[in-house]
Amino acid sequence: MAWKKTHHISAYIWIAFGLIVIVIGLGQEVNVYMVLASCLPTIISFIISIFLSHECKK
Repeated sequence: MAWKKTHHISAYIWIAFGLIVIVIGLGQEVNVYMVLASCLPTIISFIISIFLSHECKK
């Protein structure tokens, strides 16, 4: 159950992040900060998965 919920929520995070990066990236060159920011959706998804797995165990 936690797997499905995490992927359902993370899909919206990845879509939103992708759209933001496209808009910002159209006017700028790729820099270190943009590359590091690409890890952000993964970290957010990981935190959500931890939270939901603990919630499902209860």
